[in-house]
Amino acid sequence: MTGGVAGFGVGGVLTGAVDLTGNTAIEFVSGNINAIATGATLYLNGNNAYVEDSTALGSNSALNLSNVSGNLELYNGASISVAATTGNPTGALLNSGGLYVDNSQAGSSSLKVAGKLTNLGIFEATPRSPRRTRRRSAGSPTSARSMSPAVRSTRPRST
Repeated sequence: MTGGVAGFGVGGVLTGAVDLTGNTAIEFVSGNINAIATGATLYLNGNNAYVEDSTALGSNSALNLSNVSGNLELYNGASISVAATTGNPTGALLNSGGLYVDNSQAGSSSLKVAGKLTNLGIFEATPRSPRRTRRRSAGSPTSARSMSPAVRSTRPRST
């Protein structure tokens, strides 16, 4: 599938549900997806599932997220990198929705964030080893460099 400027409904924003499994791709002529809207889901399953820019095929080159208010789910080798760009000069990612990285499957997916990851929502990742677990409380800024592959963070419970 080939489209125009990156976006689903609104340029730069993913709305609705996008599910790419296996050897699948959505190719955009230009632009990036910068945000996943509330109620929206991006589901990438497999190391060949891509949202790509026409100038950099074979990667998630049309994804440079700075805000996740909906859900981002990565499984079985899917990979996304958040880099410093003109639209996101610090390479930061704000999550107020859900980030799921192989949370229910043993896979080798990755979410790489160049800057600060601020989690105000849910962040779940399956550990590579059952003995390695770490909790991150919601609302605490997290540096990508200090995270282990085993992170589970949920919203604080109200009392």
